[in-house]
Amino acid sequence: MKRLDTLARNLSQTAFVAARKNADDYVNLVKSGIAVTKTPSFVKGAWTPLSQYWKSIKRGHKEEFWAETLGIYKSVQVNIIQKTLYF
Repeated sequence: MKRLDTLARNLSQTAFVAARKNADDYVNLVKSGIAVTKTPSFVKGAWTPLSQYWKSIKRGHKEEFWAETLGIYKSVQVNIIQKTLYF
């Protein structure tokens, strides 16, 4: 039983580390598309710049995608709510 407990703890820790890395990679990918004026590296295919209408509505950062106050940049995050040993 002790070995099974150790296996469960190690598996849980490994899964947590992998989930944390994937979450950080995802957040970094999303953030790389914020406040850009050219096609982000992750876009495959057509990239449509902001329309003139949308630019006329924005108060600042008129050429930048997903940028007004950059509050969205600070808000993008992934939280792991619970590290568990349950299967």
